[in-house]
Amino acid sequence: ETSLIGAVAKRGKALLVNDVTREPMYAFDPAAPNTAAELVVPLKAEGKLLGVLEVQSDKTGSFSPTDLYVMQTLGDQVALALQQAQLFASVQQEAYVSNVLLQVADAIGSLTDVGEILQTVTRLTPLLVGVQRMIVLLWDYEREALVTAESYGLSQERAAQIKGTPTAASLLFPDEDEIYGTSPKEVTLPEPLAEQWQMSKALALPLVLRGALIGMFCLDVPQPVDARRQSLLAGIANQTALAIEAAQLEYERDKRAGLDQELGIGRSIQAALLPDAPPVIGGFDIAAVWRPARQVAGDFYDFIPLLENHWGLIVADVADKGVPAAIYMTLARTIIRAIALGKASRRTPHQVLERANEIILSDARTDLFVTAFYAVLDPSQNTLCYTNAGHNPPLLVRYEDHRVERLYVPGIALGVLSTIELAEQTVDLQPGDLAVLYTDGVTEATDADYGLFGIERLSGAILDAHHNSAQAVVDRILSAVEAFVGRQEQTDDLTIVVVRRLP
Repeated sequence: ETSLIGAVAKRGKALLVNDVTREPMYAFDPAAPNTAAELVVPLKAEGKLLGVLEVQSDKTGSFSPTDLYVMQTLGDQVALALQQAQLFASVQQEAYVSNVLLQVADAIGSLTDVGEILQTVTRLTPLLVGVQRMIVLLWDYEREALVTAESYGLSQERAAQIKGTPTAASLLFPDEDEIYGTSPKEVTLPEPLAEQWQMSKALALPLVLRGALIGMFCLDVPQPVDARRQSLLAGIANQTALAIEAAQLEYERDKRAGLDQELGIGRSIQAALLPDAPPVIGGFDIAAVWRPARQVAGDFYDFIPLLENHWGLIVADVADKGVPAAIYMTLARTIIRAIALGKASRRTPHQVLERANEIILSDARTDLFVTAFYAVLDPSQNTLCYTNAGHNPPLLVRYEDHRVERLYVPGIALGVLSTIELAEQTVDLQPGDLAVLYTDGVTEATDADYGLFGIERLSGAILDAHHNSAQAVVDRILSAVEAFVGRQEQTDDLTIVVVRRLP
């Protein structure tokens, strides 16, 4: 408040002083030593001070209250004009920024390759913002560092030399929290980096998307960065981050589509390895179902024609899901079938699985293993001779008294120990009896509360339909499982084989 202008600016009220020589609190303007009277009015628009209008005279008593009123009216008009001019300039600036960003978005919006996006941005930014040099860094998740992806303003030799070189983000932003800001920051480059990039200082602007650092712009700008340039750079950085994400999503989509196609082929191959239909065996009715949880599965079943009209029945489950389980399933299925059908095809069930275990361990070289139930059906004697390598014991339902028995024999899964000894038993199948072979995808199906379907529900579903055909029993089990799980997604492969002796 050492001048009339200062006083008016602070208080926001007009002042009329007809003899400033009598006001010692106000210092004289050195540029106007003859000033005797002053009239000062604030320039205010919508309560905001935009400036001050001052009128001086070299004679005391020059101004009247009418002059003050006129100047206040003029001040209001000037303030309004200033406000409109500032708004117009601001709109022009915003329009320019928006237009530039639209051009950038148009240039990179249709690109689906990250390399092409960065090349385009590196070409446009110097033209639009005025940059001498520009380094574009991309985050490398494997190396956990920023890697030089593109550059501008360097010789071809230097650009090729630095491309792909890693740079720790902490070299540019020692304070990690600043990395996730949206405003450019001027940083002094370490000596090795300054020599490589040929700039001692850089304007660094992180590319941040959904809270994650995906890259960075480092710019050599010759003059101070004004608000418009800051808006442009922040907008270009945001457009680039969005374009990179879109390109990466497109790449992942294409990759996923290719993988889905391959998995579809894999599923077709797997399905081709399974029996086309259950065998027709006199006096018996057989049905089966195979439902993978994913596109490929680790479950399998098979019907193997043996000597003297005997049939080998196998249900197995690899201890994994997806592609690894599918490959292991194919290996195990091929080995077991080859051993059962080999020259020594009179091998008993436990001998088949014991030999399969030896070959699996010698060939597989993996931590996976497979549980299997293998039985030989003798239609002439109506017997089922079986062994079990760590698999769920099948259920045998007696036709006459509705009794449910478990076909249990102790045994360890295939692919765990190099030498195993499996037990073996034989059961007589009376008219109407049926055996249900299954994988744990049935009993371990879960509902919304993570409860298990379990043996009791499986037994109940079998008893509901055990007087009907084998296919009816399969359908009843499936409907019971589906009703139990409701809308829950299938999490495990499911396989069921039903063997029923006709009444």
